Amino acid sequence: MVESSDRVNHAFAAHLAEAGLTARALARELNQAFGPGTSAATAPYYWRDSGGVPRSPLPALTAHVISRIVGRVVTVADLWPERPEATDGTLVRNASTGMNGPWTLERTPCK
Repeated sequence: MVESSDRVNHAFAAHLAEAGLTARALARELNQAFGPGTSAATAPYYWRDSGGVPRSPLPALTAHVISRIVGRVVTVADLWPERPEATDGTLVRNASTGMNGPWTLERTPCK
């Protein structure tokens, strides 16, 4: 019988600790950044303590949130290093990235 401590995702746990987040706080951050219901409040406990891998796109969203907090790029492979199904997709960015100029008809590419 495998003990639950054998399934702990130490890489994920280390990144949570570096970010100063509890599992529940990570869920709050995900829901704040990407909308209510993005993550169940207790889901990150399963990812950390039982070696679970969330459904897509949560791995990439989680990497984005942790990256933002620690101030460096953290990839999905950093969080789930031994899980081939946890692959990185495209970088997560806000839809408004690069659109911080004034909104005027002259600046609109399709007039």
